[in-house]
Amino acid sequence: MDKDWVKLDRNCPQYRLALSNFIANSIRVAGHDGDIKCPCKKCYNTSWEMPGVVRKHMIVYGMDKVYHNDVCREHGEPLQQHNNPTGFPNIPPFEINIPDCGMLDMLNDAFHEEHTSINSDVEPDPPSEPTPEAANFFNLLKEANMDIYPGCTRMKKLDFLVHVFKIKCLYKRQEHGHEPDMLTMFVLTHTRGVDKIPVDAESERVIALLKKIIERELLSVVVDDQEMMKIYSEVLGPEKNNRVRGYGSGITWADVPSIVTEKRGLSSEVQTLRANYESAVRRADSAILEMQRLRDEQDKIREDNIAAMARQKAELDATFQAKVVMEMNKAIQSAGFADLASALAALRNVAGPQGV
Repeated sequence: MDKDWVKLDRNCPQYRLALSNFIANSIRVAGHDGDIKCPCKKCYNTSWEMPGVVRKHMIVYGMDKVYHNDVCREHGEPLQQHNNPTGFPNIPPFEINIPDCGMLDMLNDAFHEEHTSINSDVEPDPPSEPTPEAANFFNLLKEANMDIYPGCTRMKKLDFLVHVFKIKCLYKRQEHGHEPDMLTMFVLTHTRGVDKIPVDAESERVIALLKKIIERELLSVVVDDQEMMKIYSEVLGPEKNNRVRGYGSGITWADVPSIVTEKRGLSSEVQTLRANYESAVRRADSAILEMQRLRDEQDKIREDNIAAMARQKAELDATFQAKVVMEMNKAIQSAGFADLASALAALRNVAGPQGV
């Protein structure tokens, strides 16, 4: 593919003519529903755009330099032919007798070159040990052609993944601008047609129950993502084995903190230890509370005793003072004086002017 025109002035007629030919050829060999990948410096083949948008981006931003110097596989340029198209040296033939679900056609679409069948009669290269990358590739290829679950012959694992990914993309692109939540994903994957008819009786029962609970919850609370997770768990059960349904492989509980997870089972020994520990904690808490109660009670008794002793001392002091006054009055009266003042006056007369 001639790409020298990319270096021209983007405003010149030659650039725009070559760009038009590039876009037309890309629509023909690599288009998708009339759209093509945009190779500009801003998009770099990360989004499908209409031809008019691609033309505008290529004039404003220009083609990404890395993609310009590479093979433009996203726009129909074939890979260079070589003796070992797999990229793995001396890969021996693999006898994988699995049904064809279109995997090789997908590889052809991705790499724009012909691949021979796995069970091809072409004379293989001399056998040798496969590289880890090659072995992993063929293991993935074998797994992709397996049934989703034992007994299901309608769809293979890879077909199902593509189907689910398509559902998410269409939902995000056409309706809300974000991926569907778990409840919506269940409805989308368990119904068919525009009218969203459930695929079987069990799916119909679950969907009806989900809608009923959502309507009930809407009367009292705002049904946010966390409430959606609770409803999902109420109908379909909690998440198990550190996996999250509806999010694909590799997603764990830590990635979706709002989900409801199972209560992991514990051995009887661990349960006994936990029960003993909790009982010991409760006993310790009770002992601490009892000690605090006794301490408060002792403080109250001490305060009451101090107050009683203070009252008793005050009463004794008052009694003693009254008794002293009474005895003094008796002594004064026995001496012939009327009262204390008379006694003091007589004492001054006896002492004379030099008295105290």
